[in-house]
Amino acid sequence: MFQPHAPRYIRLAEVAPMLRVSERRVQAMAKAGRFVGAVQVGRMWLVPVDRLGRPTIRLARKGPSPVWLPKRDSNARPGG
Repeated sequence: MFQPHAPRYIRLAEVAPMLRVSERRVQAMAKAGRFVGAVQVGRMWLVPVDRLGRPTIRLARKGPSPVWLPKRDSNARPGG
């Protein structure tokens, strides 16, 4: 049966470039339970993403921040 609001999942290999960290670091984050709703299917991890295509990350002492920052403007002047 079709579910119009079923969550979309992506692999950890797709999450790593989004967070600008290594794939191994993302694996450690998944194992530690940092991704809300992540499931392991065999050896592969699947992470649900919101409608903007971003995974939800729990706060921790180490690793990437769970806050998504806007992309930096490459034309912006430093300090201003």
